[in-house]
Amino acid sequence: RDVAPSRGLGDVYKRQMKFLPKYTRMTAGILLLYSLASCTYDYFVDENNLWIYVPQVKEGTIRDFYIAFHDEAGSHMRSSHIYAPFNKNELMLDGTLRFKLKPGETSVTCFAQIGDMPVSEGQLYSDSYLSAKPLKGAEHTFTPLPAGSKTGTQNKSTATGKPTDPDQPRFSKTRLSLYPIGHPDAKKIHTIDISEENSYNGKITNEFKNFAGLGVTRIEIHYTGLATRLCFDGHFDNFTPQDKIQVSYDLPAAGQAGPDYSFSESYFPSSGYDIDAPDAPGTALTPLKVVTYFYDDNEIIGRFAFDSGNLNDGGMEPPVDENGDKIDGPVYLTPGAQLTFTYKGFTLVAIKLSEWGDIGSGGTTDM
Repeated sequence: RDVAPSRGLGDVYKRQMKFLPKYTRMTAGILLLYSLASCTYDYFVDENNLWIYVPQVKEGTIRDFYIAFHDEAGSHMRSSHIYAPFNKNELMLDGTLRFKLKPGETSVTCFAQIGDMPVSEGQLYSDSYLSAKPLKGAEHTFTPLPAGSKTGTQNKSTATGKPTDPDQPRFSKTRLSLYPIGHPDAKKIHTIDISEENSYNGKITNEFKNFAGLGVTRIEIHYTGLATRLCFDGHFDNFTPQDKIQVSYDLPAAGQAGPDYSFSESYFPSSGYDIDAPDAPGTALTPLKVVTYFYDDNEIIGRFAFDSGNLNDGGMEPPVDENGDKIDGPVYLTPGAQLTFTYKGFTLVAIKLSEWGDIGSGGTTDM
């Protein structure tokens, strides 16, 4: 006898769906889409067990915000880098970021205003860092901290009345206890305030005087002893002992008539500085060394070197401080401090140390 070919389960379901009422089929489709979407991390509120409120994200007063999570063993769990305008994402309108992470003790590391500065990804907590930007084509050489573009904020004053710099990189770290979804504390909102007081940079200003007739068209400065990376644990150090920061300034042709020049940049503090031990002895820091080259086009026509860790090397007379006294010890850069180097011609003649901001727990270091 003739036997009809066997039909698969799919055909059976198709026949059943065909005869279902229209509204029933629509409901089934919606339920299917809902079940697929619910598999996506961080999409639905009930799927998250970590809520972090960042006032600066809600206010839109920072350009970007970076956050990384490491578990109790130090293994990387997740990181995220978000950029303004934050109000494009409806889930961030209230400044609250939501995450689904493994329960347990967690190290949380945050940065703001870092732009495209390199950050280690996927590394152990002990190996993670934010780095100064490498200078292209130069080994072990980095650039000053980026000034960034204005974000609508203006320089503000702290309780002490001293100005801060809202456009410089900021850093914050903490530890949180994360609970499984469904636990009463899983929806607790944690606040991370990463205001400008969380900047840990220092400034160096170079003043050049008596340049009339010298024919200098460009000045290049190399700094050794400044940190080139900020570790997630709050310690500043270098990748190698050869690390240096390089900055170059072109002098306008009109300047050859002799006016003074002044240039300022922001930098990480001296290598060895630890945010958790701001009052540690200066011996923990690396003394600053400065080598300055004076160019006429591509030709070096002058050079001056100053090694603050080796002042008695039989060289030229050491520079003086703001009181006119000879500097007889190492020079360091610490958070919230400004060093001003004054040159007359090709010679560094004075160094002034001052506070330009009351930033975090940093202070100035006596010279």
